[in-house]
Amino acid sequence: MTISKSDISKTLPKIDDSNLSAAVDLSLWLYLDKHYTFKGCINISAKKYAIKPKLKLEKLLRSIIPESVFYKRSKEATKRRPMGERNGLYAVAHKAERHIKDIVNN
Repeated sequence: MTISKSDISKTLPKIDDSNLSAAVDLSLWLYLDKHYTFKGCINISAKKYAIKPKLKLEKLLRSIIPESVFYKRSKEATKRRPMGERNGLYAVAHKAERHIKDIVNN
């Protein structure tokens, strides 16, 4: 079962700071509905709503979002091919292509 922002927002504790409340709302939407990275959604929300320190927002989100969501997202992330591997394959192919062009042109 996938957890969305609307599921979590029903159980949100009352937050007095309006900027922090808006940042939590945005972070939940980015992380749960749009599948941004956890640190990425914290950075975006903290920048938009001027939350200092970001740790306050991160601790609040970690207490709200169930641990199973983090575990599931980390398991899914390990199944994808790492970014460096894709770039590395491109670099090798591009280097070989340039090498062939050098041989042919000489």
